[in-house]
Amino acid sequence: MTKKKITYTKQDREVLALTVFGHGNSSYYWSIGNDPNIVHATRAARAAKRDHKLFAWQIMLVHIFDISDCENWAFDGYSVVNTDKQDKESEAYKKGDIYNPYRGCELLKKIETLEVVLWKNNFKLRSHLMKMISTSQNLRNISLKN
Repeated sequence: MTKKKITYTKQDREVLALTVFGHGNSSYYWSIGNDPNIVHATRAARAAKRDHKLFAWQIMLVHIFDISDCENWAFDGYSVVNTDKQDKESEAYKKGDIYNPYRGCELLKKIETLEVVLWKNNFKLRSHLMKMISTSQNLRNISLKN
């Protein structure tokens, strides 16, 4: 079996693909670059799948942000901000949470949200599924005979 190398054109802007996984103690995964959005979304989702040993056929939401005009960015658990532009005269800075170091920072532009389906290309998994399917068919055949 030969693998084809897929070629694609780079985009002009730099993007950030960010996915958040977990309940309570969340983990954040991201990918940055000029590749198409779906490529970065897949990279971020695969990193989460690999680290948490997730099952295949699950759907992960990956958010794509435009970071072409910022040098530093941060994710505080709620939003993605440009830390280079902090407005100390804004209401968010003056009356915001004093423990949030990113209050008053400009929010990054969200481009889109993609749904990435996790896939596991594993022979053991496929053979296990085939056994389950054949077993269920055999059980159905036995029940039909009785």
